[in-house]
Amino acid sequence: MQSIFHAPFMERNKVLDAAKYLLIILVVIGHFIEPSRDSDPVSCSLYCLIYSFHMPLFVMISGYFYKQRSLQQEILKCIPLLEICLIAHIGFYWIIKGNNLSLKDIVYFGSDPAWYLLCLIYWRMTTGLLLRFLTAKWLLALSIIGDLIFFYTGQNTGDYSLGRAIEFYPFFILGYSLKGRLEVMTLRYKKAFILSGILSVIFILLTSSSLQFHLEFQRAGISDIRKFTDMETHWIFLYRYALLISGLCISGLILVWITRSEKLQKLSVFGGRTLFIYYMHIFLLAGIRMHDLSLMQSLILAVMTIDILTILADKPFCPYLMNPLCNLACVLKDRIKKTDP
Repeated sequence: MQSIFHAPFMERNKVLDAAKYLLIILVVIGHFIEPSRDSDPVSCSLYCLIYSFHMPLFVMISGYFYKQRSLQQEILKCIPLLEICLIAHIGFYWIIKGNNLSLKDIVYFGSDPAWYLLCLIYWRMTTGLLLRFLTAKWLLALSIIGDLIFFYTGQNTGDYSLGRAIEFYPFFILGYSLKGRLEVMTLRYKKAFILSGILSVIFILLTSSSLQFHLEFQRAGISDIRKFTDMETHWIFLYRYALLISGLCISGLILVWITRSEKLQKLSVFGGRTLFIYYMHIFLLAGIRMHDLSLMQSLILAVMTIDILTILADKPFCPYLMNPLCNLACVLKDRIKKTDP
């Protein structure tokens, strides 16, 4: 029987591709309902549940598929990603601010949704360099220590998305470390994942009115968090890492669920479309955030956005929307080759 985690060359990974598509659905929903989380308790609970695991699992999957390359190869790999990131970042603020767009808005990467693309470049470049000197286990340990130190001492961690890059880097390395072992762990510990995942969901929902729905809590260090809560430092520290552990448990539950469901695995055909969906929803999100929408309105728009972008993502013009400069360079390069004697 062919392993669904170790498919032959050129075949897609059904479980992880299905997981990627489910996660991009949650990304769109989470972003669209964000404005209503302060006024609607249902929106607050849904928002907290989504944000507890969707990005950790997404980052783990990115790490799982990471392949170490030479520095030159990695730079060439990251150039198209940087172009996508910059277009999405500038476009997001231009839609919101129009002619009031400033140079500071352009060079500052903080809380806009393009942060993940920038962090992916950080993770790839950093991992490629550090794996020359460290094993994956040592790199995982150091990434966890780095996050602990940065969370405890860091301030203004939203600058250029460095805080998020450090916060999620252990998940990226964890995914890389699990390469070739994810299926075994999912099957061997499925009961533990199911039980801990369910308990984690309950924990998230019961504490959703605490700190986790604050955007600052997701991006700031302890010293910044203390400015908007009376919670003691050690409780903030424990609560934050309880949420991260809960996110891991829920991630395991999701993978077990997909592994056992052939219907969910059929969503894997859309797994290769997630980057386009992520990219395009950023522009739509900028327009939506200028309106005060209810939870139901946001959910309806999210579903419509997902459906439309899923259909469009398979069209031949999509690469030109994401990477106009890189694709233009490729076209010119091909024409030069054809004209050379």
